[in-house]
Amino acid sequence: MISRRIVGRVVGASMEPDFCDGHIIVIDTRVEPNPGDLIVVRYGGPKDFLFGQYYPRDPVVVGETVFNLVPLNQYFPTITIDSSHPAELVGTMVGHSRSQP
Repeated sequence: MISRRIVGRVVGASMEPDFCDGHIIVIDTRVEPNPGDLIVVRYGGPKDFLFGQYYPRDPVVVGETVFNLVPLNQYFPTITIDSSHPAELVGTMVGHSRSQP
């Protein structure tokens, strides 16, 4: 399988202390996440992305994809992704850099 990688910059404090504003993350769009993996989803508008830990949940409706997107910073809320709050999985984090350019 050929990977497709995207490089992004962390914005905000929801993933502190491990990932701070300005840190660089590498996302592979072809890696399916496992529970606890770090993922990026498109949530809201076309340029709105969220970064968090992936925890699948049992769907209420058969065939529905349901998971929690959990921040590392305890002061931010967990977001449940389901048909009422849809999001598109962009990919799974496969690398990062704490240095800021």
